[in-house]
Amino acid sequence: MRVILIAALSLLSTPALAQTMQLNVDEAQPLRMQAPITGVAVGNAGIADVIVHDANTLFVLGKSVGTTNVVAVDARGRTVFSGVVEVRANEHNGLVVVQRGPSNTTVIQCSDRCASVSSQFAPSPHNAEVATNLGAIGSVARGGSGN
Repeated sequence: MRVILIAALSLLSTPALAQTMQLNVDEAQPLRMQAPITGVAVGNAGIADVIVHDANTLFVLGKSVGTTNVVAVDARGRTVFSGVVEVRANEHNGLVVVQRGPSNTTVIQCSDRCASVSSQFAPSPHNAEVATNLGAIGSVARGGSGN
């Protein structure tokens, strides 16, 4: 009987497993809890947000590029979930290339606001290729051939 009690107590005191969730800006993913929760906190609500669907299901929403964390607790304040949320930019979604001469290129990500993804490319063959590819994407979006 004593062994069962010790095993049960060790299960109750086991901390929630840390997880990493990756999602894109403007994307939602369900997050299912192992036990009912009564509270949730997001480290940086500018990066991700959480909608409580029910006591066992959350929806995590990617709002802007960055990394934050989400913690969910039960009625006794014990951590049921603790994890990192990495929000990525949608591939080429909202990218703007500003080119001021052959060696001065800035890539900007725009959604509600614009933020520099990479500024002042150093002149190199790789950076020229990236700028050319992003420029081709913009050209195709405007109806050009991309060349």
